Amino acid sequence: MSVPQTSMSTAFVPGVEGQIAEGVPSEVITRVVETADGVGAGRAMRWGTNPATQALVFSADAHSAQILGVTVRLPFSREQSTPEFPLGAEVSLLRRGAIWLICPVAIAPSDFATLSWIVTGADAGRLTNVVDANDRAIGVRCLQGAGAGQLGLFYLNLGGT
Repeated sequence: MSVPQTSMSTAFVPGVEGQIAEGVPSEVITRVVETADGVGAGRAMRWGTNPATQALVFSADAHSAQILGVTVRLPFSREQSTPEFPLGAEVSLLRRGAIWLICPVAIAPSDFATLSWIVTGADAGRLTNVVDANDRAIGVRCLQGAGAGQLGLFYLNLGGT
């Protein structure tokens, strides 16, 4: 005999980096990876040589207005390959919607005024709340914060393509 459900949790269900959160309308575009080392899921991508067809990992020589979107994890992928999207691969980029992202530093929903894209190193293309040499993350809102190295839930509204 089954037991009836008498309560429901209001906590978010954990996801994986680059996973689109279900139940939120989203806008996704596709580009070809132009970064020589490829890119993993959950990283900001900017215009490539041809902005209509190519994308590069966000870097110090770019600015927030050039961000096309954040790489979306393939529906059935497990983190089995590094990078998930090699040079020349097609990658889906989330422009509007909610997505799970790894936070290199602790980020709270109240950090919206200081959210920035990391522009160098192993965490290039990830979000931080350290403004220093990083580029402000315009159109990004933290829905569920996280500790350093943990998953946070973010809403992106990166404007028109």
